[in-house]
Amino acid sequence: MLFVVDNVPEAVPGRPPRPVDVWCPTLGQTTVLATSRQRTLLAGPQAVDAIELDTLDPDAAVRLLTADVPVHADPDVWAQVARWVGHLPLTLEVLNGALRAHAVTPTQMAAMAARDGMVGEVDALVEVLRPHVPAGAVRGIAAALNTSYVTLTSAARDAAQVLAQLGPEPIPTVLVDALDIAPKVRVELVARSFIAGSTSTDDVELFGRMHRVMADFIGRQATDAAADRRRAVTAVQTVVDYEVLEDPRVWRLLTACVPHAEHLIARITDDPTSGVDLRRRVGRLLWSQGLSRRAVGFNRDAVDVAQRVLGDEHPATLASMNDLAITLDALGDAAGARDLHEWALAGRRRVFGDDHPDTLTSMNNLAETLRTLGDAAGARDLHEWALAGRRRVLGDDHPLTHQSMNNLALALYSFGDVKGARDLLEQVFAGYRRVLGDDHASTLNSMNNLAETLRALGDAAGARDLLEQVFAGYRRVLGDDHPGTLTSMNNLALALDALGDAAGARDLHERALAGRRRVLGDDHPLTHQSINNLTHKPADDKRPQGA
Repeated sequence: MLFVVDNVPEAVPGRPPRPVDVWCPTLGQTTVLATSRQRTLLAGPQAVDAIELDTLDPDAAVRLLTADVPVHADPDVWAQVARWVGHLPLTLEVLNGALRAHAVTPTQMAAMAARDGMVGEVDALVEVLRPHVPAGAVRGIAAALNTSYVTLTSAARDAAQVLAQLGPEPIPTVLVDALDIAPKVRVELVARSFIAGSTSTDDVELFGRMHRVMADFIGRQATDAAADRRRAVTAVQTVVDYEVLEDPRVWRLLTACVPHAEHLIARITDDPTSGVDLRRRVGRLLWSQGLSRRAVGFNRDAVDVAQRVLGDEHPATLASMNDLAITLDALGDAAGARDLHEWALAGRRRVFGDDHPDTLTSMNNLAETLRTLGDAAGARDLHEWALAGRRRVLGDDHPLTHQSMNNLALALYSFGDVKGARDLLEQVFAGYRRVLGDDHASTLNSMNNLAETLRALGDAAGARDLLEQVFAGYRRVLGDDHPGTLTSMNNLALALDALGDAAGARDLHERALAGRRRVLGDDHPLTHQSINNLTHKPADDKRPQGA
């Protein structure tokens, strides 16, 4: 005998859930199948198998959506509609009924999927169908979910309304911590299935995820959605902090926050400053990870919104211009980067003055772009000015002061003063190791640059030894596909070639070329550099990397 207890009622606030033996008096004597949105505990010592029912996989969702539907459509249309409702059976059954009753066409349904207001759209179809089917055959999404929502405590409802502002992807626990949601509230949301579980990793602890249909429903219950959105934005800003964007140790965690930042960006209409700020944070993170082709879209949008809403000389606008410029430089568009850096530098001088850290950063960045464009003298002059300012404002041991020393050394290298560059880079390397440690990307970068000066001075063996450490460090810290790792691979190949190890050099050059094509694209200057190194003698191709 199978005894079915379907849809066990959820507990009212302040009371524990009632055990299943209330609904099945023969518990322990028969096999029982009980269903509930609440994770109900069974009384007694009987063995219990809990089965968590998630949404359907994409193929199954499309099959449920299109079952017995007498019209045909492009498979992409069906997949789009199924994604719109998050592959949730409750909504797919309503949509399937509407299609079979010719209440809506696939094209019209695809247009609905492109709009906000999912619950309202689906419930409108329910009302169209209701007069033509037996009572209780269809039910609205809002009505179904409201049964659970009203049983939440007020604290849980408040937390759910804020979490509903985030994306449907798994929510990192640190975001929930930043929202200051109490442990008992977290337990309530999970126990009542407002949050579905997600598998954490060694790098990222996950609280769970809120289904997009649930989030749309809860968003409609909010009394102040704008305030909920501001709380969510503040939580993302707290975690995706500018101070840690270039730290590879937290990249996986920050990457898990990016979908939630994107979700908020798409919905911020009343707070353009926050919208610009979130775009900048995501863009800077992607750039730091070497994903400049993805970063540039966020950077361009940040500049466009900031100029339109905040004006050309707002600090956020100038910062966005700086971010876009360094991304364009990474993509090989040095001329476009130079124009933006000049504009940002002029604006920051007017707004902040010559000695402000942001002004000195723009000066440093413009100088690096000038060096890329071959203006070694102009780069040297600006780097000397930026270094003097940073020493005066930040002190001798600040990482940005070391950055200016590094970049001045590269300008000296480009100007032909290789010995002067080496002497300065030795100081930079020692300073970075002291302040940031051996495994920081800036330390490895300065080691790479020092090795390049050794190679230029004829010490190929010394350069090789340093570059082997750099290459190993970059792979460990940044990963195999980061542009910095690929550059260190290229430079190690040059050192091997100078030592007569043509086979070893060729193998590394081929790997560097494949990686640069994959990461940077066929038209990037560094990709062309790798092609040149494979097809010509590369001894004269010696260009250290800026910071």
